[in-house]
Amino acid sequence: MLENVAGFATLQKGYFLNTAISILSSLGYHVSWKVLDCSDYSIPQTRKRIIILGNRLGRENTYPTPTNKKVSVKEAIDDIWQNPDQYLNNDPMKHSPRIVKRFSYVEQGKTALDAIRKHPELGDAKITKQCYRRMIETEPAPTIVANFVTTTIHYSQNRNLTAREAARLQTFPDTFEFKGYKTRMSWQKSLSQFEQIGNAVPPELARLMGNCIYDILEGRTPEVIVEQTLFPELSEQVHFEEIPIMPKRPQQARGKSHSNRGRNSKYSKIYENIEHLAPRESVYIPDEIPEDFFVFLPGAMLRRGIHYEVKKEGGSRFVVRLP
Repeated sequence: MLENVAGFATLQKGYFLNTAISILSSLGYHVSWKVLDCSDYSIPQTRKRIIILGNRLGRENTYPTPTNKKVSVKEAIDDIWQNPDQYLNNDPMKHSPRIVKRFSYVEQGKTALDAIRKHPELGDAKITKQCYRRMIETEPAPTIVANFVTTTIHYSQNRNLTAREAARLQTFPDTFEFKGYKTRMSWQKSLSQFEQIGNAVPPELARLMGNCIYDILEGRTPEVIVEQTLFPELSEQVHFEEIPIMPKRPQQARGKSHSNRGRNSKYSKIYENIEHLAPRESVYIPDEIPEDFFVFLPGAMLRRGIHYEVKKEGGSRFVVRLP
């Protein structure tokens, strides 16, 4: 299972997602992907993440069924600020009186910048429209990010969220204790409590996905036929187009060889052997060849315009050149 921000699906017009799926499919995985919104699963936060699943068991991948019950931020954390001493990692930020006053003018769903523009007497500040937005108590929280201390204001208190409140919105159990600094300066090493919380996959989402993976392992999902090809069929939800990361080099004249990229690779000899195979001929891959060979292989063959498949016979692995 791979997880990333939802924007990964459309980054570079799908180039990176396309590449990931191509590599996994070429290794024999049945691959699927879906963008999940945590708020659809009773997690009190609007958090969209792409989940890529792959298995080599010949089984359909599956995803959790939405509960269709939205949990508001007030439902999730209202008890914490009323009983602050009962929770771990619940020390609030010590804001200056000027900051507290500014926050007091911020309406739910609005930002500190909105308040400053509406009330010039609050003075000026170098903040952006994304900073210090007060949560709406009747809705799920916005995405809890690693720097939530600068993005979110409590829905009823004139302060940022505490680590425990953010952890609750991420569905961490109240007994889970975070170590380290609450926040971190650039010269300090290790992740702060806020970063640990904001960078995490919500434990409840992880549990739901774990149940799905268990169903796949137990053979409870429908069987599928996995075709091991270099160019698997991809979802029509994204238009995939290869986007060069580096500027294109001038095209070579016809009849010239392909790119020299990879010719000096530690696997160049194997690539050359594959390149000189006739259709349906194969080359044996010795056991001592590291597994990363099969990670680099799709790109190397793609640059050479070679279609292939990897076969296993009696524990030995072969690369077969396809027509």
